[in-house]
Amino acid sequence: TTEAVLWLDQLLTAGDASPPTLVRAYYLRGWLSLLQGDPVAARPWIDHAIATARETEQVTLLSESLSIAATNEDVAGDPEAARRYLDEAEAITLGLNDFPATIELVLSQSVHAIFQRDLGTAMAASLEGVRLGREAGDLFRVESMLGHLGMVGLLSDDHAAANSRFVEALEVARALGN
Repeated sequence: TTEAVLWLDQLLTAGDASPPTLVRAYYLRGWLSLLQGDPVAARPWIDHAIATARETEQVTLLSESLSIAATNEDVAGDPEAARRYLDEAEAITLGLNDFPATIELVLSQSVHAIFQRDLGTAMAASLEGVRLGREAGDLFRVESMLGHLGMVGLLSDDHAAANSRFVEALEVARALGN
């Protein structure tokens, strides 16, 4: 993540990127900060992604950015802000028929439900994410969603289910070289 941050920071200071590249770079920069466990540092990057996507009317990138904003706010401890972002992302994404926007939304719905201890919703969203990821051949998303299913198992004291899902997630991670 550290090297990726350095490259993205160079891209973002160059000032000559196209609007789609800028949105994606802001999004990725925020995502990397989130991966580093710093939702406060992620917030301005994600805000830039949202603002740029709105200004340039890039609806699919706006949807993805709103979804990751929801996840970031859950991690930051602001479930109300997360819900607002999710509501807007849901309204936009349902009519797009776009895999990246849809899978990002489903992932964020799963994260939000886990944070809210809404295990039924978390299970449904995670299963949908596994299905979508497998259909698209996106093993990275399959791994993430299996991890969410493992968390649901832990939170519901179903340790056998948690173990099974985590083992499956690790097998997918190994196949990815992750």
